[in-house]
Amino acid sequence: MMIFKKGDPPWSILDAAIILVIMVVAGTITGFVLASVKSDIGVSDITARFFLATIIQNGIVVLSIACFLIFKYHASFKNLVFRRFNLSRNFITGLGGGILLLVVVIITGALMDRLIPGQSSSPQPYARLVLETNSKKDLFLALFAGIVIAPTGEALYFRGCLFNVLKSRLGWQWGIVLASLVFAAMHFDLVRFIPLALGGAGLAYLYHRTGSLLTSMVAHATWNLSMFMLILASRSLLT
Repeated sequence: MMIFKKGDPPWSILDAAIILVIMVVAGTITGFVLASVKSDIGVSDITARFFLATIIQNGIVVLSIACFLIFKYHASFKNLVFRRFNLSRNFITGLGGGILLLVVVIITGALMDRLIPGQSSSPQPYARLVLETNSKKDLFLALFAGIVIAPTGEALYFRGCLFNVLKSRLGWQWGIVLASLVFAAMHFDLVRFIPLALGGAGLAYLYHRTGSLLTSMVAHATWNLSMFMLILASRSLLT
């Protein structure tokens, strides 16, 4: 039986890797299953597919983590969500951190475009969805997925599950590096890999410093909300 230091997560790196595989497989299957879905709720087919995919993929991640925590280790979500909790401090730190991360990601992306000319890619699916939709319902669902569902599911896995176990085995510095690289890789966007990795590193560091996933969730939501508003602004300028 493994002996853990006080505060160490009971799950292993292998457990985190298994959940990652489940995440990839679930995402692939979900994409195939939802490819032919037609919307009858007043939103576009693309928005309906994107929203359903976001719910299903993040739901599977949360359920997978819950299964390992509850059934294998008889633990609770407290093991990965809160070590220290101060609502106002976590929220304010998350807001400031999210804005700072947005600036870092934008600047890094611009530098990458200058250093590697001709490597620009088409917008990410989320950005393309916001750019192309004209319905308020579509925009609301896209916004909800971007600032609530995705930040919650990704924080639980990449920071709460993966970073926590890497930090306990390798130290917090290597934990941040490896967790952020996996975070960037899972976006399947080679051109934006470095900006996404830096963003992931910032989110992991916020969790490490504050001891609460709420900080990371708020920062990620702020980052995504700011990008959402920038995309809408750019769309207005183009029309």
